[in-house]
Amino acid sequence: MTGSDQVWGPTLNGQYDEAYFLSFVTGKPRTAYAASFGRTDFTPQILAEYKKLLSTYSGIAVRENSAVDLLTQMGIPCAGQVLDPTLLLTGEEWSKRIKRNIEGKYVLVYQLHNNPVLTDYALRFARHTGLPLYRISPTFHQIRRGGKFVYLPDLDEFLSYIKNCTYFLTDSFHGTAFALNFNKQFIEILPNNKTGSRNQSILQLTGLTDRILTDFSDFSMADKVIEYTLVNNILAKERQKSIAILKSLLSNR
Repeated sequence: MTGSDQVWGPTLNGQYDEAYFLSFVTGKPRTAYAASFGRTDFTPQILAEYKKLLSTYSGIAVRENSAVDLLTQMGIPCAGQVLDPTLLLTGEEWSKRIKRNIEGKYVLVYQLHNNPVLTDYALRFARHTGLPLYRISPTFHQIRRGGKFVYLPDLDEFLSYIKNCTYFLTDSFHGTAFALNFNKQFIEILPNNKTGSRNQSILQLTGLTDRILTDFSDFSMADKVIEYTLVNNILAKERQKSIAILKSLLSNR
C-alpha cells in the first residue's frame, strides 16, 4: 500500500520516485490510501507516465479532491477522497498522547515554507492580540524569525502546543489537520510553492475556506470564531467513510 502524504509529487530534483508507485512489487495487488500528488500543474508527459504506473493498482483512494480530478483525467478508477491518517483519530484520542499541557494564552505559528510575508504577519498578529508568539519548527534556522522558539518538539510537545494555543497560524497541511481536530481558532496562509491545493481541499471539505488569509493587513480573523459543531459532524462522517474504504483496500490482497 502507498500512502499517505505527497508520495506522488515531485522530489527535490523535480522528478518522481517510482518506489512510491510500488514499481518493485510483483505478483501482489497494489493499493493506495490518502495518497497525494501535492500539486496539480503536471505536464502531459508526466501525466502519461503516472497513468502507466497507476494503471497497475487494484484500488486507489486519494487525499485531495484535486487528486480525484487528476485520476479521472487519466482514466484511473478511484475509490474516492479520504481523510489523511492523522484525521482518522479524533482530537480526544490524540489528546491521550499529551503528557503536559502548555499553560497561558499565546499565538502559535507552525511554518514550513520560507515565506517572509507569513513571518512578518505572525509577528504583527501577535502584537495586535497582545499575546506572546510561540514558534514550533523542525528546522533550526527559524530561530531568527521571532517569537519563543521551540525546535523539533516531540509528538507530545507538538500536540500540546497546538491544542493549548489561543490562535494558530500555519501554512502546513498537517498543522491544519490538527487545528481541525483540536477545534482551534486558526488562520491559514497557503504555501507559496504551488502545493496549496492540499490545504484548500481539507478546508473545502469542512466549509472553512474563509480561514484562508489573503489580506496581510487584516487581523479581523482574531474576532471571527469558528463554529465547530458542523465541522465536527462533517469530520465524523468522513472518518467513518474513510475507515470503511481503508478496510476495503486492506482486504484487497
